Amino acid sequence: MVEKVSHTAVTASTAPFTLNGGTYHANLSGTVAHGIDTPELQQLVNGSFVSVDPPIRFLATEVGGSKAAKLAAGTYRWRIPNGHNVTVNIIAQ
Repeated sequence: MVEKVSHTAVTASTAPFTLNGGTYHANLSGTVAHGIDTPELQQLVNGSFVSVDPPIRFLATEVGGSKAAKLAAGTYRWRIPNGHNVTVNIIAQ
C-alpha cells in the first residue's frame, strides 16, 4: 500500500504526522495568498519544527504543482500561515 498523508481545506498548521522515510511527492492546491509566508513542510528536530532541507515550499505561482524530495523517517507538519486555504498531500513513491 502506498503511504499517503492528506490534509483538506487547511488554514493553519496541520497536526503532526509521521512518515516512514523515502522518496515523496508533495502537492498543493487551493488559495495561496500573495505577500505573506508560503506554506511549507517542516520536520520535528530536537523538539522544534524546522524547514526540511532542501525546503519544500509552495508559492502562489506553484499551486497545482508537485515537488519531489527524499525525506527521513520522522514527524512532520505543514506550516500554513494565516491567509492561505489549501489542500496538501504527500505521497510515497
